[in-house]
Amino acid sequence: MPGNDQDWITIVKSSAPSDDWGKWDYTRGKVNGEYRVVVSEPGKYEARVFIDWPTCGFRIMAQQIFTVIE
Repeated sequence: MPGNDQDWITIVKSSAPSDDWGKWDYTRGKVNGEYRVVVSEPGKYEARVFIDWPTCGFRIMAQQIFTVIE
């Protein structure tokens, strides 16, 4: 992460449009670390990183697809 106060990360279904968000949180200036979230149903999800809200809008800066199994 670049360390802006309003960088943020969200977890969405992997099929969600790029301007969609689910559970999210600002990173509050952190440049690295962990983000933990509880996902209630199995499926393919994507962690998406957005920086410097609202200046950079919904431009995905990084993403990672992962699968939740029962």
